[in-house]
Amino acid sequence: MLAATQIHPVINASKRGSFINVRNPAKVASIRFRYLDRGVGYAEGAKTSKLLSSIQKRDHSFVLTQMVTQVVATTVKGKIHRKNTLQQLERVGPKSVGVCLLTAAFVGMAFTIQFVREFTRLGLNRSIGGVLALAPVATSITSIVVAGRIGSAFAAELGTMQVSEQTDTLRVLGANPVDYLVTPRVLASCIALPLLTLMCFTLGMVSSAFLADSVYGISINIILDSAQRALRGWDIISAMIKSAVFGLIISIVSCAWGVTTMGGAKGVGESTTSAVVVSLVGIFIADFALSCCFFQGAGDTLKNCISVCLREMERSKKKVLLFYCVEAEELARKVAAQSNLIQLQSINWRSFADGFPNLFIKNAHDIRGQHVAFLGSFSSPSVIFEQLSVIYALPMLFCASFSVVLPFFPTGSFERIEEEGDVATAFTLARMLSNTPISRGGPTSLVIYDIHALQERFYFGDSILPVFESGIPLLKERLQQLPESDKIVVAFPDDGAWKRFHKLLDHFPMIICNKVREGDKRIVRIKEGNPAGCHVVIVDDLVQSGGTLIECQKVLAAQGAAKVSAYVTHGVFPNKSWERFVHKNDNGKAFTHFWISDSCPLTVEAISGKAPFEVLSLAKSISDALQI
Repeated sequence: MLAATQIHPVINASKRGSFINVRNPAKVASIRFRYLDRGVGYAEGAKTSKLLSSIQKRDHSFVLTQMVTQVVATTVKGKIHRKNTLQQLERVGPKSVGVCLLTAAFVGMAFTIQFVREFTRLGLNRSIGGVLALAPVATSITSIVVAGRIGSAFAAELGTMQVSEQTDTLRVLGANPVDYLVTPRVLASCIALPLLTLMCFTLGMVSSAFLADSVYGISINIILDSAQRALRGWDIISAMIKSAVFGLIISIVSCAWGVTTMGGAKGVGESTTSAVVVSLVGIFIADFALSCCFFQGAGDTLKNCISVCLREMERSKKKVLLFYCVEAEELARKVAAQSNLIQLQSINWRSFADGFPNLFIKNAHDIRGQHVAFLGSFSSPSVIFEQLSVIYALPMLFCASFSVVLPFFPTGSFERIEEEGDVATAFTLARMLSNTPISRGGPTSLVIYDIHALQERFYFGDSILPVFESGIPLLKERLQQLPESDKIVVAFPDDGAWKRFHKLLDHFPMIICNKVREGDKRIVRIKEGNPAGCHVVIVDDLVQSGGTLIECQKVLAAQGAAKVSAYVTHGVFPNKSWERFVHKNDNGKAFTHFWISDSCPLTVEAISGKAPFEVLSLAKSISDALQI
C-alpha cells in the first residue's frame, strides 16, 4: 500500500481535505468506481472505462499510445510533479553512473584490442581513433545498461503497485497515476540518458587511448587526432537525440508493462522480464531507424569513419621499390616478405681497379613515378661512400617519393663536444645525409632505430625528415612469450638508458644502475630497485665491447637476481667482442638470453646459432615504416 507520506501530497493535489482510510481495501474497492463515475481520475466516462478495460486485458499497444499522449500533454501544459521528477532523475542519473562508466570503460578497451590488431596489420594506425570514436555505439551500450537497471526497476515497482491496488488508490484520491508515476520517470530518463551517454563516450575514448598507448605503443595524440578528424559536432548531437529517444522507449515500455501487471508476484516477475526484453528490441529497432535518417546527413559517424578509413587505405597502400646494399640483402628479403606491396630491386655493386665504386642501378627507367626506398648499412667507413652515392642518385631518377632506412646510425654516440678540438661525427654524418636531393614527393624520409640521443634530430637539415623508430616493441613481445613473464624486471645500465626507454617499458618493475669509470675499469652500482628472485633484463641501445653489461650482470647476480638477460637494439661488437657472452661449459654466470635486432647484419651473421644470442628482426617494423 502507499505510505502516508506518498498519499498526503496526492490528497492536497486533488484539493480534497478529507483523509481516506486506505488501510481498508474493502472500503477502497467500494468507492473506487463511484469516484471514477463522477469523473474523478485521469479520464472521464467511456475513455476511463476503455483504458481500464485495456489494462485488464493487458492491451499494451493501447496503453503505450495513451501514456505517450498523456505524458506529452502533461509536459506541454507544465503540469509536472517536480519533486517526484527530481527523485527519479537522481535515480536514473547519479545512481546509475557507476555501472554505466564501468561498462563503457571495458567495452572501449575490448574494442581497442580488436581494432588495433587488425588496423595495425593493415598499416592504418592513424585511423584507429576514428573508429573508436563511434558515439552511436556508446549510445546503444549506455541504453542497454539503463534498460537492464532502470527499466526493470520501473516495471517491478509499478507492477507491485498495480497488483496491490495502490494505483487504484491514486485514482480514488483523484490523482492521475500517469501524471504522478509515469511522467516523472519518462522525463528523468529522457534527460539523464543523454548525459550518461556523453560521460560513457568520453570515458570509453580515454580508456581506449590509454590501452592503445600503454600496450600497443600507439600514441594518445595519434588516437585523439584521428578521432577529431572523424568526429563532428553533429555526431554528438545526433547521439544525444538517440539517447533521448531510447530513454523514452525504456521508460514508457517499462511503465506500460508495469501498470498492466496481473497475477501477483509471478505476474510482477513476468512483466519485469517482458519489459526489459521489449525495451531492448525497441532500442535496436529505433537505433536502426534513426541511423538510416542520420546517415543521409553530414553527422553520421560511421559514414565519416568509413570515408576516413578508405582514404587512409588508398593513401597508405603504395607500392614500394626497395633497393638495398650487399650487407642488408637478408634483411631486405625479410622486409619484402612482410608485404606484397614491397618489391626488391637490385644494384650492381662493382669496383674499379683503384678500389673506387663502379655502381649501376638496374631498370632505372622503371622507377619513374614510383615510391622508392633504400635499405642501407653503414657498418664501416669504407661502405658509406658507395651507399651515399646510391642515396644521392635514386631521388634524381624522377621517383614519386624516396625513403632511406638506416637501422643503425653508427656515429650517434659521438654527438657531444666535451672539450675544444672534439669532432662530433654524428653531426658530420647527419649533414652528409641532409644533402640527399629532393624527390618529386618532397624531402627524403630517413628511418633510424633507437638513435643514441634524440636531440640528434636537429643535426639534420630541412631537406630530410628523420623518423625515429624503436626496437623495444620487439623486446616486449618476446618477453610476453617467456614462461616467467610475471617475474621480469627491466634494468638500465645508466641514467641515459633509463631516459631513453623507461616510458616504453613503464609497466615493468625497473632497476637503475649507476656507472662510474676509473681508468679502464667500470664500477657499476645499483642506484634504484631490487633484483632479488627476479629475471632481470638489461636494456640499452647498443653494445660495443660489452664491459658495462658484464659488470651489470655481476652486480645483479650478487644482489640475488634469479636470471640475467640483456637486450640491445644494435649489436656492434667490434673485434668479435660478442665471444665474451657465448655460453661455455664452465661459465655458470652467463646471460640467460641476449637479444639483439638485425640492424647490424655482419654481427647477425657472426652470432648465428650461438647461445645465448637471439635475433629479433626489424623486418615487420621496417615494412610498416615504408607505408607511412
